[in-house]
Amino acid sequence: MAIPPTPNYSDYFPDPARTTNSKSPHQGGQEVRDHDADFRELRQISRTFGAKKMLLGVGSFLLYVLLSCFAPALMDLPVLGHITVGFVLGLLQFVIMAAIARLHAVHMRTEVEPLVDQLREEREEAEKARQTEEQGPIPSKIRYRSW
Repeated sequence: MAIPPTPNYSDYFPDPARTTNSKSPHQGGQEVRDHDADFRELRQISRTFGAKKMLLGVGSFLLYVLLSCFAPALMDLPVLGHITVGFVLGLLQFVIMAAIARLHAVHMRTEVEPLVDQLREEREEAEKARQTEEQGPIPSKIRYRSW
């Protein structure tokens, strides 16, 4: 039985040290994103909001799980008829997740989207200015003579 030849994986995964173009399309403008104050502010807004809400969601769920494991007597206490503390806390998990989703949507609409729109407009204006510099002045009206 012959051993099949080893496939050449370098076609699929080229060595970055050997490539002629060292800049990938995802690296374009990386230095601008790293140093621009607006990008830093956008990154900080997203990180702090996300960290707080993630801690709230995970913390409440972890508290629910720990109470279920280590305090089953507390979770079995009746609140109203056959409704127990565990059932109420379980429903509260849905309320907490819905509140986090709502807060996230409001935060994105009021804090992040205006900043992103402003950055997009600035970038489009800079791109237009760069294109007009490369192309030269564009004639406002081109008149063609009639036949």
